[in-house]
Amino acid sequence: LKVIYEWYRVVEAEGCIYDFTHLNSVKMHNQNLSKFMEDWDQVLGGMKNVPENSILEAMFRQQVEGHRDLESDMGIYHRTEKDDPNKTYQWLYLRCQKLLERQRLAQCRTGMQPRSSGRRAALPVKTGVCVCAQRETTTTKYQG
Repeated sequence: LKVIYEWYRVVEAEGCIYDFTHLNSVKMHNQNLSKFMEDWDQVLGGMKNVPENSILEAMFRQQVEGHRDLESDMGIYHRTEKDDPNKTYQWLYLRCQKLLERQRLAQCRTGMQPRSSGRRAALPVKTGVCVCAQRETTTTKYQG
């Protein structure tokens, strides 16, 4: 335990938590794009020296190209000429973000549709800090 603590202390003193080996270990499992993107962003955000875009593109593409919901986007990517300015890591990343947005919207719409009982399902609630509690601590309450 002391060895692990010392390693993190040294790494944090350098201003980073992750390095290339951590980014290389980020994998997509069971077509879970959301979890993959979350892990990818966390590791990239904690890196002192981020790899150049061509390396990011190759690593990112390797993980997402087999995702069933990205087939049409990957088809566009593969048909794009090698020197096309749109054939980039940023384009791939944006396609994944857009897919996740569409999936979240579809999930919300499905949740709002009336059930067979005629009632709508409750909206999903994220766990964590209550927004109302945050507002109360930052605003002055009205005293009449």
